[in-house]
Amino acid sequence: MNVEWEYYCFQIIILIKSNNNTYKGYYTTGIIGGFGVVAALSYVLEFNKEQISNALGLVSCYASGNRGSHGLMAGSFIPAIACKNGLDVCNLVKHGMTCSINALIGTNGLVNQITTKPNVNEARQGVGEIYISMNTSCKPYPYGFISFASIALLKQLSIGEMFDSIEVEVSSCVYELGCKKKLNNKYDAIVSLPYILSRVIVVPDNAYHPITDDIVSEEITKMMEKISIIENQALNDDEVYMTINKKRHYLKDAPGSINNPMSHNDILNKFKVITNVQTSNQIIYKIYNEDINDIYAFIKEYMS
Repeated sequence: MNVEWEYYCFQIIILIKSNNNTYKGYYTTGIIGGFGVVAALSYVLEFNKEQISNALGLVSCYASGNRGSHGLMAGSFIPAIACKNGLDVCNLVKHGMTCSINALIGTNGLVNQITTKPNVNEARQGVGEIYISMNTSCKPYPYGFISFASIALLKQLSIGEMFDSIEVEVSSCVYELGCKKKLNNKYDAIVSLPYILSRVIVVPDNAYHPITDDIVSEEITKMMEKISIIENQALNDDEVYMTINKKRHYLKDAPGSINNPMSHNDILNKFKVITNVQTSNQIIYKIYNEDINDIYAFIKEYMS
């Protein structure tokens, strides 16, 4: 897992960082996720240098996904496609398939089709000494990065429902992905910051529970009308301003950010809530202390 995540972060620096002149519509996990899987499986399968080169070249041909899928059923499926692609590629290479590394780094390769300014030199700095993945952090809530700062500030303020309006100032990335108010189904709701915040205001414990149905209550609909999402280009994803009844509040380094990571117990508790584990102590022990040879049997035994 560490090998996979580290290579994933390495590729993000090369391809997706804001100064790369990269189109914003690429779905990062779809494009890069397969590379992480290839990196991890190359280690597990003990590939030699030539096989690793073939695998990286071949998975470049599988890279796919754009953010037009966000708010749709397919949005959650694309990371799974990336994982499958990485697995398929390694199986093909294991049985003799070859592909030039130029499919990744050549003139007509993936890198040069995505960005005109790949950050190769920056990505190489500290390789083997600095581990980028160690500077990432799990988020407390099951909605991804678009809402963790806003939810944290809401919970800190402990507001009720007696207010006229809320203006929420967020980073440009959060705004682009999360400002949607018109909901057609639960997949729209997953990436709608007004809906997520309304859901938490109405029932605070909803902060920890994934969205599971397509029904939006009348109470939440009315609450959404009071919430405005505003782009603030000076903010990072872990920062938020919230103006409630003309009083402006600010939060930086929200829980789940690099400077304020979740504790080990916080992560385990999140796992228990979103998986609805019935025998929590037993499953946690097994995950941390035993090999799981059959994931399907494991899920059937321990998950509801």
